[in-house]
Amino acid sequence: MPAKRKIIVTPLNWGLGHATRCVPIIHLLIEQGFEVLLASDGDALQLLQLEFPELTSFELPSYNIEYGHHFAFSVLKRVPHILSTIKRERQAIETIAQNTGAEIIISDNRYGCYTSFTKNIFVCHQHHLLVPVFSYLANSLHRKLLRKFEQHWIPDREDPKAKFAGKLSTSSLPNVHYIGPLSRFQKMDTAKKYDCIAVISGPEPQRSYFEAILQEQFSASSLKTLLVRGKATEVSPEKQIGNCTVVPFLNAAQLNQAICASYVVICRSGYSSVMDLATSEKKVIFIPTPGQTEQIYLGDYFQQKNIAPCYKQSNFDLNTALMEVKKYSGFHSFEGKNNLRTIIAQL
Repeated sequence: MPAKRKIIVTPLNWGLGHATRCVPIIHLLIEQGFEVLLASDGDALQLLQLEFPELTSFELPSYNIEYGHHFAFSVLKRVPHILSTIKRERQAIETIAQNTGAEIIISDNRYGCYTSFTKNIFVCHQHHLLVPVFSYLANSLHRKLLRKFEQHWIPDREDPKAKFAGKLSTSSLPNVHYIGPLSRFQKMDTAKKYDCIAVISGPEPQRSYFEAILQEQFSASSLKTLLVRGKATEVSPEKQIGNCTVVPFLNAAQLNQAICASYVVICRSGYSSVMDLATSEKKVIFIPTPGQTEQIYLGDYFQQKNIAPCYKQSNFDLNTALMEVKKYSGFHSFEGKNNLRTIIAQL
């Protein structure tokens, strides 16, 4: 029997979205006979290790991304550190690829994860960056980094009228493949257990601020609620605060079940969350990470489409939001061609 071809899948550890949307990619790679290796850091690596405990994994340098209310300026100040981390992760991934004999690297937003001797694929839905200052400079640097990769997989539909990412996923680069929306979830008809579930995610310190706001309002409510803290690396027991159940983390199957057993979901308007909730066909309330222009754009985008209301974190009120969400359609009738299986077969 010939040896399996080895592929390294390496998502960015910036929230959990990059790791979660790699889950269906990994399942299809395994299904089609590849040997998959995992490489990341922090919560993203821990999530993949929990989902795929049988796979070999490696730790990469961490970007340690944190920001306050001024997202663009926080990131701008850390550009030298980010570029240094890209250089170090390139050295690390080259060593891993050499030592394991990997032939292909699939990088989800890790710009340094490519080598001169592998086929290099970049997964990214945001080819057009929305930054309030230095937009031309930021997009020029972004395109320069993207050109290091031979293929670009965009997890969205190609049809402009059917896009989930709006103008974010428009690209002028060659070798672009619109692979269709990615989700680790499936729609399930199940008895409702919760009035509302909140899924916390994102970089610190905003993740903790978000958690504190929702935990306070959930614990004061008479509604049956579940708060998922999104801490894959934390080992702590489930706890009950009033009618609110608080858990540190749920794997894909558990979270899929919990979301389908809830009437309403509250979460960030990150793109991976959008794809998961579209697949689950849920009513949702979006609260973008303060200052994160991509999430603010997506929250406004779906609010204008009358799919989901969008609120600022600073003045969020649970009771008001639950009344308002009744006026929105929610995600429904999720359909669309997914080209991922065909594209992986071509590898």
